[in-house]
Amino acid sequence: MSQTTASSGHGPSSTTTARATATSAIALTTPFAPPPSCADIWTTTSGVVSGAWSNYTTTTFPIVASDTADPRFGKCQPPGWGGAFTFSPAVCPSDWTAYSLGTTYTPATAGSSPSTSNRDVSTAYCCARGFTLGYPAPYMTSALEAQGVTGKACVQSIQATPDGLRFHRAWQIRWEATDTMSLSPTPPALTCPDRMLSSWVPGSSVTERDCDPVQRTDGYNFNSPVMYFLMIGVPIIVVVLVATCCFFCCRHRRVERRKREERAQQEGSVQPAQKD
Repeated sequence: MSQTTASSGHGPSSTTTARATATSAIALTTPFAPPPSCADIWTTTSGVVSGAWSNYTTTTFPIVASDTADPRFGKCQPPGWGGAFTFSPAVCPSDWTAYSLGTTYTPATAGSSPSTSNRDVSTAYCCARGFTLGYPAPYMTSALEAQGVTGKACVQSIQATPDGLRFHRAWQIRWEATDTMSLSPTPPALTCPDRMLSSWVPGSSVTERDCDPVQRTDGYNFNSPVMYFLMIGVPIIVVVLVATCCFFCCRHRRVERRKREERAQQEGSVQPAQKD
């Protein structure tokens, strides 16, 4: 086992202890603080969306993703980082938010040692400030995978024409109950039965109301307001507009038909005068 301690100029809270072995993830017992110069390592690509709800009109929008191919990217990761985005035991980086916090019970297996039996392993995903956790939509997957962003990702809406999205790879952290005393800040007590804590800002208190109302799932759960609008809002608007147009067209036709019938009745009731 090797142990590396790294410090930066952001105060004591940014001191990071990292342990790495060939068979385990890096341990981050205190918040890692990337240098400020790491905030601009991005690359731009694009995504395409179309569907029946938009009459198959193709819309291309910008996607900005963290550039894992940039030589500076590896230098912006914790000491001992080997390319994985899973850390254990660990806390989120400094000024990041934890999402989808939950605990998984691991039962004992035949022949397992006492240290590996009946464990409750807690997990969470970390996103930088301004980002939220979600699954990229299927039509974004290939564009993001080309930039090293796979699985759950952290997303942020950006101002563009049309509106675009910014992504970075979510960090997964894990810990057990026996690890909490060595982690700072201390992870919250996860008291949501069979559910997950939707999000947690390190240092804040947790109540039952913070629990996600749905059970944990591995299905798509894209939290971006932009994507909710594209995937749900736009189809609803299109359906409403089509229904409204159909209503007024039918109403107009009924009015025109009624007018024609009235004119026909009036013309039929007027007879030419007969000569004596």
